[in-house]
Amino acid sequence: MDAYFDNHIQRFTSLPIPLTTEDATNATARVLHGRVEKLCARVAQTHQEHRARRNSVLGKPVAKPVLVGTIQYVSPDVFTQNINTHKFNRKMWLKTLRDHMRGRVNAWRIKHPTKPLPTQLNAEESYEIPPKQLESVDDVDDVETMASDEERLTEISTDLEELEAADAVADVAEGTALMAFGEFAIVLAPFVILSFCLMASEEEAVFEQELSRVQEQYDEETEKLKQDIEKEDKEQEQYDDMIKKLNERARKRRQHRDEKKKRRDDEKKKQEERKDYYYGQVERIEELDGAVSANHNLTKLSLNDPPSVPLGYEVRVSAFEENVITQDEFKMKIESEAEPTDVFASEGLPIYVFSYFVAAKPEFHEGHWINFKAAEEMEPANYIFPTNGYGFVEGLSMIERFPASVPVHAYDTRYAALGYFADSLWGYNGLVEVDTVTTEIPAWDVASIEHYFNEFNAVNDRILGGAHRIMPVPLAANASAHAVFQNALFNNIPPKMNRIAVFDSGQGAVSLIMNAKASKFVISDYGYGRGPADIESQIYSLVMDIPKAPILLSHWDKDHYGLGTSQAAKEFKPSLTNQPPWNRTWVAPDLIRGVHASSLATQIQRSGKLVRWPNSLKTPMRYGNFGILPSSVSGALINNKNNSGALSLTFGDDESRAFYPGDANFEFIVGLDADDIKDSIQVMIATHHGSRRSIMYKFNPTQIGSSIPEAGSNGVVTFFDHADVTSILCCSCGEGNPYGHNKQAVEYYYSQKGYKDAVGTNELGTKDICFQFALDESAQLDKPQTRTAIQKAAAIKPSRVVTGSTSTWEALKGSLKPDPDPTKTDGPTSPSKPAFPDTLVIDGAKDGLAPYAIKNSYGQVTQYQVVAGELTIQNAPLTVKCPEDFAVPVLIQCQHIEVQSDSGVMVCFDVGNGDTWPGPANAGETGAAGDAARTGGYLDIRVVGNWKIKSQGNVVFDSETPSTSRSTALQVQYINGKGGDGQQGGRGKVGQDGQNGTNDSDGGRTRGKPAQPGAYGGSGAKGGNGGSPTSFPASYVTGTKSKMSVVDSKGTMQSLSIGLKLDNFGAGGKAGAGGAGGREGLGGVNGIILNGDHIDPRSGKRQPNGQKGKNGIPGADWSGIQPARPVPVIKQYDKEEETLDVLFGPHN
Repeated sequence: MDAYFDNHIQRFTSLPIPLTTEDATNATARVLHGRVEKLCARVAQTHQEHRARRNSVLGKPVAKPVLVGTIQYVSPDVFTQNINTHKFNRKMWLKTLRDHMRGRVNAWRIKHPTKPLPTQLNAEESYEIPPKQLESVDDVDDVETMASDEERLTEISTDLEELEAADAVADVAEGTALMAFGEFAIVLAPFVILSFCLMASEEEAVFEQELSRVQEQYDEETEKLKQDIEKEDKEQEQYDDMIKKLNERARKRRQHRDEKKKRRDDEKKKQEERKDYYYGQVERIEELDGAVSANHNLTKLSLNDPPSVPLGYEVRVSAFEENVITQDEFKMKIESEAEPTDVFASEGLPIYVFSYFVAAKPEFHEGHWINFKAAEEMEPANYIFPTNGYGFVEGLSMIERFPASVPVHAYDTRYAALGYFADSLWGYNGLVEVDTVTTEIPAWDVASIEHYFNEFNAVNDRILGGAHRIMPVPLAANASAHAVFQNALFNNIPPKMNRIAVFDSGQGAVSLIMNAKASKFVISDYGYGRGPADIESQIYSLVMDIPKAPILLSHWDKDHYGLGTSQAAKEFKPSLTNQPPWNRTWVAPDLIRGVHASSLATQIQRSGKLVRWPNSLKTPMRYGNFGILPSSVSGALINNKNNSGALSLTFGDDESRAFYPGDANFEFIVGLDADDIKDSIQVMIATHHGSRRSIMYKFNPTQIGSSIPEAGSNGVVTFFDHADVTSILCCSCGEGNPYGHNKQAVEYYYSQKGYKDAVGTNELGTKDICFQFALDESAQLDKPQTRTAIQKAAAIKPSRVVTGSTSTWEALKGSLKPDPDPTKTDGPTSPSKPAFPDTLVIDGAKDGLAPYAIKNSYGQVTQYQVVAGELTIQNAPLTVKCPEDFAVPVLIQCQHIEVQSDSGVMVCFDVGNGDTWPGPANAGETGAAGDAARTGGYLDIRVVGNWKIKSQGNVVFDSETPSTSRSTALQVQYINGKGGDGQQGGRGKVGQDGQNGTNDSDGGRTRGKPAQPGAYGGSGAKGGNGGSPTSFPASYVTGTKSKMSVVDSKGTMQSLSIGLKLDNFGAGGKAGAGGAGGREGLGGVNGIILNGDHIDPRSGKRQPNGQKGKNGIPGADWSGIQPARPVPVIKQYDKEEETLDVLFGPHN
C-alpha cells in the first residue's frame, strides 16, 4: 500500500499543472476525511434506528433523533496529520481513528467527571464510535456472517467500490487534479468502510448478547446469593438452637442440683430451727396426789382427807429428736427389713424419757404420739426430785438420755447387746414448753413413727414376734404341761418359793423372790428412780451382784425396767455365774409402748430371751406355790399399761402368801379371789409404790381401798432385822416424789384390810439396801447387824461393788448359791439375727461398699456404713464416688480390722469434677463461670481392738504381734476434684448481608441502586472464668492407743498412722475461651451497569463479602483461696472400754 500511495502522489505532481507533494498529500487527506464523514453520517442514521430498538428492549425512553448531517464525526486534522505516515495502510488508520475516539472520551470524562456519558452523537462531546452498518445489510446476524465469509466480503467490496467511485467523482472540489484522488479513494474506501461497518455490527451483536448474558448472570447470582443466605442462616439457626438446647439442659441440670441443694439447705435450716423438738409416745399420765401449800410446794394429804382434785399431772414420754425422721438413714432403713433399734443405735441417735408436770389434765391419752419442744438447756440432775425446793412449775421435767451404745464388756455376746444405755444414773432437769405440745403431727411422720414403733407394725413384730409366747395352761394341768411352763419361763425353779427381798431403788421397783436356801431366784421388776439419798452404789450392786436369774416384768414402765438400760448395765462385766440384763430371760406383758421400751425389748429378743405374755391370755398360771396373775381391762383402759395385760406375782400357800401387784388396780387382777389366795396374803407390796389413786375403786372412785384383798392372819412373817409380824405392807417408793406415793398416803386403807404393819423403802436410808421377808421359819437366816453405811468402791469402772458385810444385803449375797454350770441357761433361747455380723469381708476390687450405701429420696448416696465384729478389707483401697456437692462419709465401726493394701491407701475418694459446659454460651452472651468441683467425702473409722495391716501379702503391722510390726502409714486418698473450665463465650453477631443492586437505565444516565458489600461479623463474647476446686472435711480415726502403737522385739516403738494422699487433685478450672467472631455478611449482586452503550464488566457480579468478626477475649483461670484439705484427725483412747464407749456415738 505504501508503493501505491507514492505512485498516486507522483501522478499528481507530474500533471500538466503539477501539484506539490504537500498539496497532493493534503488533498488526499481531505478526500479521505470527507468520505469517512459521509459514511459515518450514513451509519449514524442506522445507529439511531438500532438505538431506538435497543432502548425499547431495555425499557428505556427513545432519545430525540440527532441530525446526523450536521455533526463532524472525525476531525480533519486526524487525516492531515497522519497521511504521510499511514498513507493507504488500513490497519494504521483503524488504530488511529480508534485512538482518536478514545481520546475524545477521556477528554469528556475529565471535563465532566460527575456526569453520565452522553448518548447522542456529538462531535464535541460524544465518545461513541457509531455502529457502522451498511444500508444493504438488514440484520446484525448478516454482518457477523459477512465478517467470516471472504467471498461475501469480496462482493461487498465491489459494491463499495462502485458506490464510492461515483461519490468521489461527484464530490471532488479540488479541480481536475483531484480526479486522480478518486482512484485512490476507490482503492482505500473498501478497507476503511468495511472495517468500520464490521466493527459496529460486531459491537451491536455483542451488546445484545452481553445484555442477555448479564441479565441471566444477575438472576443466577441473586438466586444463588439467596440460597447461600438461606443456607448460612439455616445452619446458623440450627447451630444456635443446638447450643441453646445444650445450655438449657445444662442449666436445668444445675437448676435441679441447686434446687436439691436448696431443699437440703432448707431442711438443715428447718432442722436447726426444730433441733429442740421431739416426737414421743405417751407412756403414762400420772396424777400428782397432793395439795398446794401457800408457797406452792407439794404437800402430802392427811390420811383422812377425802379424794381431791389432783395437784397436777406427770406426763411420761418416751421420745426421740424430731429431726431423726428427716435423716436419710432413717428414711431408708424404715423402708427396709432392718430391725427397729438399728436405725437409732447404728446411727448414734439417742432416745429420751421426759417426765414433765402440767396443771391441767392433758387432752391426749396414754399411747398417743405427741410433738413438743424442750428447752435447750438441760442441767445434770442428782437423785433429788426437781419439785423438792422448786415447787410445782408448769413443764418442769425430769429427763433421761439414752445414747446408743455397746456395753463395755460385751465382747462375748458381741453386738447382740447393741442398745441404749443411760449416760448418767440420774439424768437431767429441764423444761418442756407445754404450749408447744400437740398431737397434730404431719402425716408422713405419723406413718413413719407408727411403722417403726407401733406395737402392731410388721418390723417390730418380726423381731418381737419371734419371742416365746406363753400358751394358756389350766391350773390343773398335768406335770408335763407344768414342765413346759417351768422350762419356758424359769429354768427349773423349785416348786416352793418363800422369801422376798424388796430393794430400795428410789422411785422404782426391784424385788428378788427366792427359795428357802436362796439358791434359786426370780427377779420381780427391775427398775429404779430418784429417791431420798445417793443410792448409786445400790444401783450398781443390783446390776452387778444379782446372779443370773429370770426377770418377771409387771408392765413396761421405766421405773420397773430401767436398771436394764442404766449406766450400770452398760458397765456390766459378764461372768460364768452372772449375765447382763439383756441376756436374761424376761417374762413381760405384750403391751410394749414407746421408743425406750421397744428398744429394750428388741435388745432382749436379740439374745433370744424375751417371753411375752399375750393380752389374750387372761388365765393365771401356777407352778408349785408360785403364780402369775394377769390383769384384764376393756374400754378406755385398754391402753393403760398399769392394768392392760399387766402381770402380778404371788407365792406361798393358802395360809401364808406374798403378793406383788405391780402398778395394777386390784379390781382388774384375774384370780385374786381364788381360794388359796383370798385371806392368805401376809406380805403385800403396795400397788403403784403406795399410790392412793391406784386403790380408788375404778367402778366407784369414792370407795378408796375397797378392792384391797384381805390380809391373812394364820401365819408368821419373818421380817429380817426386825421383829416377826403377822402381816405387813411394804411400799417401794422414793422420798420426795411428787406423786404422793408413800406409805403414809395408803397405810390407813391397807390397815382397814388387816395389814397391821407398814414400811417403805424410802425409810431405809443408809441403814440397808432392802427389806427381807420369809413366809416360814425354814427360810430364816442369821440376822446380820445393821450396817451404818454402804461404801462405794474405788472409782474404777465398771468394777463398782458394794463393800461391807454387815447389811442384810451383804448377808444375802453371801448365802446366794448360783448354779456354777455355765452350760445351763436361765430361760429359753432362740436363734436371733445379730445386730451386726461377727465377721465381714469387703473387697475393694468389687465395689465392696455398694451394699452399705444409704441413699436419700433422690437416690443420692449420703453415706456408707459398715459395722462388724471383725472386718477385713481386701484389695484396698475402697473407692468412694463423690458426685454431689455434699460430703459423703464412710463410717466403719468394728472391734478388729485387717487392711490388705499394696499401695498403702485404705480409702480413695473419687471426687467429681465441676461439670463441663457442653458448648459455648448463647450468641452474644458472656460465658458462664466453670462449675465448682464436688465435695469430697471423709472417713470415720472406729476400731476398738486390733489393727492388722498387710502389704504385698506380708503383715507389716499387727498389734497382736508387736515383735514383728514396723511403723506403717495408711492413707486416705483423694483424686480428681477439679474445678470446671469456664464456658466459651457466645459467638459474635452475624454480619449483615449486602443488598442486591438494580439495573442502570437510559444508557447509564439513570443509575440503578448500587449493590452493597457484606458487613463485618461482630466480635465474640468473653469466656467464663474457671470454677473452684474441691474441699472435703477431715477424716477421723478412733482407736485404742495400745493397739495403734506397739513396742517391737528391740524395744522400739512402732506406730500406725493415717495420712492424706493428694495426686493430681483439686486443680482450679481453666478460663473459658472467647466466643467465635460472627460470620461475615455476604455481598450483594450488582445490577446491570451501563457505561454509555457498553455494559460494565462488574454487572451481575457479587460485591465482596465482609470479614469474620474477631474472637472474644478469654475469661480468667480460677485463682481463689485454696479450699480446706485437712489431714485426718487421730483420736486414741487409753483403754478399749473407752473406745467402745464412743463406737456408736454421734458421727463426726
